[in-house]
Amino acid sequence: MLISTLWKLLKKSRFNLLDYRAEDALFLQALPLHHKDPFDRMLIAQAKANDMTIMANDSLFRRYDCELI
Repeated sequence: MLISTLWKLLKKSRFNLLDYRAEDALFLQALPLHHKDPFDRMLIAQAKANDMTIMANDSLFRRYDCELI
């Protein structure tokens, strides 16, 4: 799928794109190091900072104290 197509679909959907803020990054230091994927850790930290649920199918996410779908 082209990025332009994805962008159009996101704009039509109820999904919101979030900027990554310094406040989100502060949650990184409190996360245990269950795995070393920096992008996954950023997603988890952002979700925790904003009291949000993560939609993922990664068994390692279950090791963190976060809401998953």
